[in-house]
Amino acid sequence: MADIGFWNSLPIHQTFSDSSSNQEASIYTSKPREHTLATQRFFILQTMQVFFSLFLYLLLPPVLGDRFFQFGPCSISMNIHEIRECFGTIKKVIQARDPIRTASILHPHSLHNFQTLDSCCLARSILRFYLDKVFRHCETGSLYINRKISGIANSFLSIEKKFRVCDENMCTCGEEATNKYQQIIRNYEQMDVTLAAMKALGELDILLNWLEAY
Repeated sequence: MADIGFWNSLPIHQTFSDSSSNQEASIYTSKPREHTLATQRFFILQTMQVFFSLFLYLLLPPVLGDRFFQFGPCSISMNIHEIRECFGTIKKVIQARDPIRTASILHPHSLHNFQTLDSCCLARSILRFYLDKVFRHCETGSLYINRKISGIANSFLSIEKKFRVCDENMCTCGEEATNKYQQIIRNYEQMDVTLAAMKALGELDILLNWLEAY
């Protein structure tokens, strides 16, 4: 009877063992599937992030960062938007200090009616003019305004260095560029140094519009 009880219990034990094996097999089978699904989800999320970043990049206006402008043979990167935004905070104050309304230092028509080939020479010359003769004579009694002017001057210095690198190898000064720059100097020298500097700074929009046209 003991033997019969033993053999009768064997199938039950075997069935239980088979059931456990099936459950374990099911568990091990599901793990690769879960891993595959997790990998797929991760890949989809990464792809969506890339496309979303690209979408935002395409929506951003190009003026928010550095852009390349072609001045003759020289391709120069600059952030016109940043300079214009900085100037916009002090523009009214600077222009209010200009008592001479009948004359100007920069003439927009003469700047825009200009050959592209000599633009790199004239652009660098005007930037150097602002660094040497304008910014250093524009100090005011306002620390805030002086900081803004200093920020614009630093931007001009950075751009002028880029022109200098290109100028040494490719940029040439033709007769037209030389004549236009000399006219700017004559306009400046006809006025008091401080007044001329303030007027030139107040006309910064004219220069920025011209630079941005390239």
